[in-house]
Amino acid sequence: MPLYSLKLSTYDPEIIDAYERLRKSRKQATFTHEAIKQFLSTDRGKQVLTIMEGSAPCPQTIHAPYVTSSKNSELAGERVVLNSVTLPPQSASTSVLESILE
Repeated sequence: MPLYSLKLSTYDPEIIDAYERLRKSRKQATFTHEAIKQFLSTDRGKQVLTIMEGSAPCPQTIHAPYVTSSKNSELAGERVVLNSVTLPPQSASTSVLESILE
């Protein structure tokens, strides 16, 4: 009996293609399990896991204070960002890992 059941949502075309190729043989779960094992065996995987679980401080902590705009105070929830930070667009799963490690 499995200890964990995961729901996976992905928009990465390469991952979608891999799961489509494995659909008929029903090997998607095995593929995911082996991919996670492979990733966690690398130094990068161990570093990402440590950062994501909160055991280590995130290398880049961004604090952007928010203030309510007085001009549009009648619109609830509208906010203005002070000291905005420009983040690179994330086009693939590797960029998500890169953003975690930065």
